[in-house]
Amino acid sequence: FKLTADLDLSSVCGRDVGNWKAIGPFEGSFDGDGHKISNLYIDDSLGTVRDAGFIGPVFNNGDDTLYYNNVVFENVYIRHSGLIGTFVTQVVTGQAVVRNNSVELTYETVDNENGAVQWGGLMGNTVAEWVGFYDNTVKGSMKAANQKQAAIGGVIGALVDPGAIEGNVNEASITVEGNVYTNIGGIVGELLAPCTFKNNVNKGNVSANVPTESAFVGGLVGVNPSLVSEKTYVGNFNYGKVELTASYAAVGGLFGYVSGNTNTTLDSCINYGDVIYHGVEVQQMVQVGGVAGIWEVKQASRVENKGKIVIENAKGPFVGGIAGYVRPGAKSADLFKAVNEGDIELKTSADSVNGWVSGLVGSTDEIEYLR
Repeated sequence: FKLTADLDLSSVCGRDVGNWKAIGPFEGSFDGDGHKISNLYIDDSLGTVRDAGFIGPVFNNGDDTLYYNNVVFENVYIRHSGLIGTFVTQVVTGQAVVRNNSVELTYETVDNENGAVQWGGLMGNTVAEWVGFYDNTVKGSMKAANQKQAAIGGVIGALVDPGAIEGNVNEASITVEGNVYTNIGGIVGELLAPCTFKNNVNKGNVSANVPTESAFVGGLVGVNPSLVSEKTYVGNFNYGKVELTASYAAVGGLFGYVSGNTNTTLDSCINYGDVIYHGVEVQQMVQVGGVAGIWEVKQASRVENKGKIVIENAKGPFVGGIAGYVRPGAKSADLFKAVNEGDIELKTSADSVNGWVSGLVGSTDEIEYLR
């Protein structure tokens, strides 16, 4: 399918008209040819929607790759407590590429104590064979509150199976509030599979205020817990502020939690944004790093933090200019030309604070060497 003119959806969806119904199940490609799709509107208060987005879900049962390219989405409004992707809600089978799109959006939730939010500016999640995201731009705001859990990224909420994320820019702010188990990042919330992650930039602020819950929050990636997966992280930057209030906290300028096998590459990635943690009454582990809160990668080169790190009312935090806490899965860690230029400030109303604070690595339990 190919657009031949701009498409204004205001006559078929809106507050006084009703919800847009995603086109799907969908089994083809879609080329916007540079045209605009404006006024996509979905609001659960008007009636529950299963798949919140323009297209979805996508099934590719052939051998060819499907393409979703060259669309300018303007004035997107979605209020939903489930799966959201402005262009494609989800790719279920086969291979697909999402390239050269721009999105201007507002995402909000309907209060739902059992809500499982998976939001991405382009796609909610993918469980397909392989999906790539190239040269997309997202602007606007995403705000989730009073849900059970949330996985939110500027580009994709959760990458469950292999893919590539390259050359994307997020300028949208991402906010989570309430007692919500949280995985959020400026580009991707949950990165759970082998992936090439190159030349992405986040400029939006990423924040979570979830006082009784666990949260993994990063300027680029919220959580990447798959130690056995091979990943390539090269040339990525964060400029947005990263801020967290949580009981169990892993927060970093680039990654809340980063991991990878012995073939994983982490090179030339820099954080410029401030990283801030606010303490709560009941605290578990607090892990804060200029690059990553939790580190489980065996080697990295030319990773840098230039942002300020502020820790407020933390009890026994692990704080490092590069990494807050190095997990035992790394066994050993080589940091080649790793640089921290950011100040580290601890603020407390207590007389003293027990913690582990370092210009590079806060602490580790079991490790053969760190050099």
